[in-house]
Amino acid sequence: MIANTIPATIFMISFIFYFYLHSFLNFWAETLKFGDRMFYTDWWNSVSYGEFYKTWNIVVGDWLKTYIFYEAKNMIKPPFNNYIAATLAITISSIIHEYIMYVAVGSFCPVVSFTFGMFGLLLKFFTPDITSNTKHRIWNLLFWVSFSFGNSINITLYSLETALSSSCTIQKNSIFDYLRPKFTFSQCYGH
Repeated sequence: MIANTIPATIFMISFIFYFYLHSFLNFWAETLKFGDRMFYTDWWNSVSYGEFYKTWNIVVGDWLKTYIFYEAKNMIKPPFNNYIAATLAITISSIIHEYIMYVAVGSFCPVVSFTFGMFGLLLKFFTPDITSNTKHRIWNLLFWVSFSFGNSINITLYSLETALSSSCTIQKNSIFDYLRPKFTFSQCYGH
């Protein structure tokens, strides 16, 4: 099921990238005579999630770096201030992405927080520095495989959550039940 969504996911990510980060933002930059038009760099050549986070959306990345990362880094004492500040910036970005998905889908399903926040954060800190061109290509291939697979998981689980939101009613007994995705309840599946 997830493997079947990989081509559609790559197309969708490419379409979103081209429509929003290239066409839409450049249209408004041209209309408003905005001089600095660097909204992205070559994110498709990324060899790690750390590099991808910096190159995919420079407008958001610069905002996170200026107002979250640097402020947190200055408030926290070394030696772990860089790691804690980066974790905070990625966590805040993950929460905002989760809110956008909540508005778009209409139900809370913290899949993006898991794949984008936790898995991407681990890969950001544990991906080695790339020195040779051969290693660069291998890590770029691994990035694309994990990026495609992770986004396919997101689309599949959000589609499942959307379908279950309209057909499955759950009695919610605690606050945890409100935050828990419907696809994790066994009552939502036919016996």
